[in-house]
Amino acid sequence: MIKIQREHDEPIELNVESLKGIKLKGFCFHRCLLNELDFRESELSNVDFRSAELNNTLCNKSLLKEARLIMVNAKESFFENCNFESALILHSNFNNSKFNGSNFKNATIKNVDFTGCDLRGVCFDCEGLETCIFTNALYDDKTIWKGNFTLDEFGAIKI
Repeated sequence: MIKIQREHDEPIELNVESLKGIKLKGFCFHRCLLNELDFRESELSNVDFRSAELNNTLCNKSLLKEARLIMVNAKESFFENCNFESALILHSNFNNSKFNGSNFKNATIKNVDFTGCDLRGVCFDCEGLETCIFTNALYDDKTIWKGNFTLDEFGAIKI
């Protein structure tokens, strides 16, 4: 049994031994404290993460299609090789997180802080990037941007 604490609400109890590889399509983690948990290789499509804390959380190789990450704090977390296709990501902080090889195709990303993030090989074929912060974020020739968008004027570092 895993108990997940929530801000201003009763905890959520999941009758599982591990969150790694879990299938929680359409689940609600609104205001949940998910810091330092292991969601690697999980099915988290259409999950509501509004106002959740995901600091230092492992989500590598997870499916987050159509997930809602609104006002999320996910500093120093791992989202490598994740699929965020058609996700809604607004007013969130991902400082120093790793997104290597992740896919944001058709996502809406607005007012998101990617300061110090590793964005190498990410597909950012999405809307709203011009509203985001990319100071000291790392990217490479494999990073894909929608249209003529470039990080040159946003303080990112090409390696």
